[in-house]
Amino acid sequence: VVQCSTLVTPTDDEAEAAVGPVRWQRAGAGALLSESVRGGIIDPKVDTAPPDEAFLQTVFAGSPAKVRAQFAALGALGVTHISAPMAVGGIDHALVMRSIRLMGAEVIPALRDAAPARP
Repeated sequence: VVQCSTLVTPTDDEAEAAVGPVRWQRAGAGALLSESVRGGIIDPKVDTAPPDEAFLQTVFAGSPAKVRAQFAALGALGVTHISAPMAVGGIDHALVMRSIRLMGAEVIPALRDAAPARP
């Protein structure tokens, strides 16, 4: 099973603008894992710059076409199950609900007949 934060938006630019909270959440998790939390306070020194390409490759965020391609690439590697949490990092509820609708209407149906690669 592969788990990747997912946000489906009408355009790639909108998704890139919206995933800042996911970056913050990952920085906070990194602070916890590195044991740099003191007195219950996390100071991950979050980079507030727009997400760079390396970060964007760690989340499935973009238009339905882009997210379909990302899921299809995992299938080509033999992945058969994907967990795609959308309500992560404080992303606005309305964006999450729209993402769920787009996933159900434009991403999943297009992948229904996709078969994963066999070893």
